[in-house]
Amino acid sequence: MVPVLGAVIIDSASSKVLKPNPLPPPVMKLPTIACAANAGIRFMMFARRRQDLTPDEYKDYYENHHVPLLKSLAGRTFPLSHKRTYVNRATPDYSAVIVFGEQADFEYDSMSILTLKDQKHYDALFSLYNDNTTGKAIHDDEKNFIEWAKAVIIDCDHVTRGSH
Repeated sequence: MVPVLGAVIIDSASSKVLKPNPLPPPVMKLPTIACAANAGIRFMMFARRRQDLTPDEYKDYYENHHVPLLKSLAGRTFPLSHKRTYVNRATPDYSAVIVFGEQADFEYDSMSILTLKDQKHYDALFSLYNDNTTGKAIHDDEKNFIEWAKAVIIDCDHVTRGSH
């Protein structure tokens, strides 16, 4: 169990909300870290590609199909920014190109940072994920390139900035 934005507890194994939540629980199945920041609310999402896709196919689908779909469905509720970073992977086995750490530390293929203006923006965006039509369209598209993992959402109360 991990704390969630708004002091909510979600059982990561079952994704069930264990405490009342003033916000709709996210439907997203991706591991997510939510951070409240001076500029709004930020999410860090870690995603793993479907294993039948190459890293290049995964990146191409994410950039050229999924993000445009999200933009078209979300309209004005699309995040202020949606920055994506991809793990460099070596061929032929697509192992992560590691500077520090172990191969097992890199089960994800991308990290996305989404920035939302405020709580109202957050509520509007996640109402799309919880909508039967829009949420289903997003979830169905994610099946085309993402391998699902347990959801992890962590509430952060600050962002540390420094020169090192």
